[in-house]
Amino acid sequence: MAGRLSLVVFMVMVVAAMQLQSSKAATHVVGGSIGWLVPPGGSAAYSTWAASQTFVVGDVLVFNFTTGQHDVAEVSKAAFDSCNATSPISMVTNGPANITLTAAGEHHFICTFSRHCGLGQKLAINVSASAPPPRTTPTSHVVGDALGWLVPPGGSAAYATWASTQTFIVGDILVFNFTTGQHDVAEVTKAAFDSCNTTSPISMITDGPANITLTTAGEHHFICTFSRHCGLGQKLAINVSSPSSTSPSPSPQPATPPPSSPPSPTPSPATPPSPNHTPSSSPAPAPSSMATPPSSSATPPPSSSATPPPSPSAPSPVSPTPPSETAPPPPNSAPSFAAAALPVSLLSVALAFLPLAKIVLTYHPMTRLSRTTEGPENFQGRPAEHTCQMATPAGLIGCLIVVSTLMVGATANTFTVLEEMGWRIPDVGDIMYKTWAAQKDFELGDVLVFNWNGTHNVAKVTKEDYDNCNSTNVLGSIQTTSPANFTLDINGSNYFICTVGNHCSRGQKVTATIETSAAVLTTATLSTIVFAMAIAFLTHL
Repeated sequence: MAGRLSLVVFMVMVVAAMQLQSSKAATHVVGGSIGWLVPPGGSAAYSTWAASQTFVVGDVLVFNFTTGQHDVAEVSKAAFDSCNATSPISMVTNGPANITLTAAGEHHFICTFSRHCGLGQKLAINVSASAPPPRTTPTSHVVGDALGWLVPPGGSAAYATWASTQTFIVGDILVFNFTTGQHDVAEVTKAAFDSCNTTSPISMITDGPANITLTTAGEHHFICTFSRHCGLGQKLAINVSSPSSTSPSPSPQPATPPPSSPPSPTPSPATPPSPNHTPSSSPAPAPSSMATPPSSSATPPPSSSATPPPSPSAPSPVSPTPPSETAPPPPNSAPSFAAAALPVSLLSVALAFLPLAKIVLTYHPMTRLSRTTEGPENFQGRPAEHTCQMATPAGLIGCLIVVSTLMVGATANTFTVLEEMGWRIPDVGDIMYKTWAAQKDFELGDVLVFNWNGTHNVAKVTKEDYDNCNSTNVLGSIQTTSPANFTLDINGSNYFICTVGNHCSRGQKVTATIETSAAVLTTATLSTIVFAMAIAFLTHL
């Protein structure tokens, strides 16, 4: 009897311990609203996200990804650093994937799809044995993390998910990263938040990035006042606790769903992943974050130079640079090789033709009848064949120098748009294509290669049609077969979009900008020059 009682007591203690552990466990959605994918800008997105989290044994990592397009594998540190997927500790191929952290210390995760890890789809975290004491020191929260403040893919769930992973206390700072003129941020009442009413905001900031200090405990609600942005999910509700609170209340949820949200298309079938597998197109919905003018009913914000009046969340001075809007690097100040070599090439042409001109002027017509030095002489009294023997090699060498120099200068580069990811609807709007293009140095004559699977196409358009996603005035013809090659033939910006459905408005658009003009000779022109030189030499030998 005593033995049974001891067994019952033991089991009760085990169950109680398990319940206590589970009550302390937290769920972390990896990457917040961007999910588990190849991030724009490299691995900094996931390292930044991890730095804002606290992981303890028993916590759960949620990797949100589309089955067949990504996977998640836990690997050793050495494999993490080298992106080696040959011997994973564990791997999950079906998304979303939940991984429970069962041991303290470092944990490393990668995607094993071809080149995904090398492009930044990797996560390293440090897990503690127990949870730290409640935080009392204010900190900064970047709203949406790497996603920033924009119309999110999938509606308001993105910001609700992000808020659920944060702990807000009085004194914390919210950082809203957005492009001035395309978005803004306004604090509103709960009723205005639920109905997306922008007529009477508590406060509003129109210049991004915007810093808002949380000065009072309780619920706070923020929206974008631009037309339809709030209804499409650009809204945030949080619950702020006082520093003395031991456990903050969960972030409030919207009372009503947003009026509309773009539907999520069914992912296209994909083959099982492998280390050498290249994923197919990923039609992840990403409504365009391009702005329309704000609602005329919105209250004009106070001047940015004026000190804002005290309010529950008065904006603080703007200072950080938004990570979600990566500025392109400055134009390449060094001239291209073709432009630099042009004067040298022209000089070489002149030098090369001097001996040839001498042959033409001094060669007597009757010299053709004799191939010896004792034959007819030219008007200078020297054998014509001697002149040919001295001039022809010099001319040939000069011509070879010219052709070699021009051939090097005329070599065009080929750029595959978004490399192995290909031409597809991006996961987080057109920022992915902007980031890719900002890292390239395009020159006149370079070639863009668009590779895609599924239903896509590519068209070259004007800037106005690019901004408006309009395909009525296409420059040339729409290419419907992959791969599609386009030669950059315009100095300045070359604009390309996908004209299928709403693909362009969801971010499938890219701009290739040529910063410097270069005089480039095409291969056909060079071939003509070489052919003409060859005829000239054969004629006068």
